[in-house]
Amino acid sequence: KGLALAPDMTFDTFPLLVTFVGTGLGVGISSAAVAEPALRRGQVARVLIPEIDRLPRRLGIALHTDRLPDGPLAAFLGELES
Repeated sequence: KGLALAPDMTFDTFPLLVTFVGTGLGVGISSAAVAEPALRRGQVARVLIPEIDRLPRRLGIALHTDRLPDGPLAAFLGELES
């Protein structure tokens, strides 16, 4: 869809990624199983990506629950919804 991502940080494990997202330090894509504990605690929110449902693993985006998406993140989410 013409969207280019340039990550500022990368992580070796999905749990570490979810931890950083839960503290408000970014946005990430993770398996639902890894994000589930943070989802239950209300630290992250789930955004489903319909186009990815064809993959053998179900993926979504973890967002900090207290921050509204803006700037590049809002553009990225807009691309996913279109």
